[in-house]
Amino acid sequence: NATNATNATNATNATNTNTTNATTPTTTTHYHFPPPTTTTTHHPSPLLKGEFVEAFKQNDMKIIHKCVTTRHAKSAIKMGADAISLDGFECAGHPGEEDIGNMILQAMGARELTVPYVMSGGVGNGRQLAAALTLGASGVNMGTRFMATQEAEIHDGIKEALVKGGAGSTTLVMRSVRNTERVYKNDITTKVQELEHEFPGDFTKIHPYVKGENYRISFQESGDPDSSVWSCGPVMALIDDVQTCDELITTMVADAESALAEAGSMVK
Repeated sequence: NATNATNATNATNATNTNTTNATTPTTTTHYHFPPPTTTTTHHPSPLLKGEFVEAFKQNDMKIIHKCVTTRHAKSAIKMGADAISLDGFECAGHPGEEDIGNMILQAMGARELTVPYVMSGGVGNGRQLAAALTLGASGVNMGTRFMATQEAEIHDGIKEALVKGGAGSTTLVMRSVRNTERVYKNDITTKVQELEHEFPGDFTKIHPYVKGENYRISFQESGDPDSSVWSCGPVMALIDDVQTCDELITTMVADAESALAEAGSMVK
């Protein structure tokens, strides 16, 4: 979550400094923000309780709350959240139980939210950044796409799987225990789904397969994408190579500028 918060901040900064006017040259300015903290759950996190919010504010920290509905986002804002990561059903990891795609969710955010929000879920290129801005978001948050960068401290085997994967390379597990997770599709995830069908709601049956230690081994030791249940998103369809973070952001911003200019020329 801390990594995602940083990614969201970086992508927002790049957007704010480069896409103000897509038809004229711009100058990149480097901003220095206090470190954000992120809170995530189905409902506003315990970290949004008064004493924590007060401590965060006193230390000049910004609170970014992950939400999968605008209803939850508005509750988080009332409790002190400074910004929202508005996560569509396309996202890797936990998309919640509402199954709302970003085309609807982000437009709802523009109508209903009173603080900045970033689009999260299924984002991997500049056209999507442009789309996010036109839908009302202040930037984008990326998880899977940043995993496939040179700086990401995960095994190259996982990065290779992300490059080779496509829009149909993910599936959903843990729906029966209402903790849905979007993960890489392999034989292990199929086994989990079979157990959920046979023993719905019984986490003890699937725990040996979904436990974090398996995830860690795949990411840090073996690099085998088929040996565990691990989160990633269908944005794999848009990942062609393993770039540096600087190359990724620079390309995304340039492509977003071009896309916005192109779209603007179509509106008369």
